[in-house]
Amino acid sequence: ARSSLFRAKKNGGSDVATLRGTSGSDFEGTAKVIRGSGSDILGCGCFGGKKDKTRFLLIKGPFCFVFSKETSSSPKYAISLMNMTTDVKNQSRGQQTVLLESSLGDVEYTFVFSTAEFADVADRFAATISQQAQAAQTKQVRERLGHDHLINNRASIFVAEKIALSKLDDQPDVPVTAADVMSSVPLNPVGY
Repeated sequence: ARSSLFRAKKNGGSDVATLRGTSGSDFEGTAKVIRGSGSDILGCGCFGGKKDKTRFLLIKGPFCFVFSKETSSSPKYAISLMNMTTDVKNQSRGQQTVLLESSLGDVEYTFVFSTAEFADVADRFAATISQQAQAAQTKQVRERLGHDHLINNRASIFVAEKIALSKLDDQPDVPVTAADVMSSVPLNPVGY
């Protein structure tokens, strides 16, 4: 863990090996990552919308790191799992979708997993998110109550949190939906 911390300070060291540390990650896998519910206006491809690429996901502690590929030198961005829940959709055509929702029920991200290699990959991903979200909430409550001394994080979790905090702002913007567009259209009074 000490060498992971040294690498993180030395060269940005936020590659997959550094985040794994000596104790490994909580989850690793590949999926298509879509910001929001995937039902944005330009998502149909009619206006040159781009196809979603498969990304490498690594969950370490209360963060999900999204890499372009497993060999990337740093994550594209990080997603905080605190106060998040998952909704696993039914498997169809060799794919299974997991929705990452905020505590208010808004879909923050959609993950589409291929079930060709591992049939339970989406369920394992959802279970890991639930576990890490609960751990993050417990940590937050302990800190709020002044019980910081009871928090016993591994050094690799400390490194992962440091890297994640620098990558949280790199998340893609939430796409514009039809509901957003229609909410800005003024309504004329009826009856004139």
